[in-house]
Amino acid sequence: HQMKVFLTLGQLIILVGLVLTFSRAAWIGAFIGIIGLWRIRSAPYFRQLLYYFAIVVTLFIMLRPIFITRIFATHRLERQSLAERSVQYSESAGVFKSRPLLGVGPGAYTLALSRAKPRLPGDWYQPVHNIYVLILSEWGIVGAAVWLAIFAWLLTLIKRRNPVFLPIILVMLVLGIFDHYWWSLYSGIILWWAILGLGMGDYD
Repeated sequence: HQMKVFLTLGQLIILVGLVLTFSRAAWIGAFIGIIGLWRIRSAPYFRQLLYYFAIVVTLFIMLRPIFITRIFATHRLERQSLAERSVQYSESAGVFKSRPLLGVGPGAYTLALSRAKPRLPGDWYQPVHNIYVLILSEWGIVGAAVWLAIFAWLLTLIKRRNPVFLPIILVMLVLGIFDHYWWSLYSGIILWWAILGLGMGDYD
């Protein structure tokens, strides 16, 4: 009974923390992860999802203006953020075209961008907020193909040994569409490979 209470409290803290990040990418990733977990697990999770839904609705009612701003991007800063990300995709196309086969080199995206556009403000030189575009730009078509093959192989091992990790990896892959930290930040890289390593572990 104590363990059940502890797990329920942990779920509550994590869920509230997730919602209050006001991160649209995190919300989308969590939703897709829940769907993936539902498909892997044989037992129904209707009661648990209903519990999650009630908490989310309560928080939405309490903080409705902030949620509306995040969801519909009605604030000036929200629109500016979306516009900047659109520009980043345009810039990444130029970086990729400079060396499409082998890429500009690991970790060299911002350097390549600064050389292509030297007159931009210093804080503008950021990795594109998409790990797949970033991998393609830094490693090129050849490197990206190798990365994809290795990752597919790792997924087959995880699916065979610990399929419960697949929804977690699915969430990480979805988040990779919206940001670059899995590929460019030390903490993100460590967490990425820690999850993959745990998924490949043999716990029998």
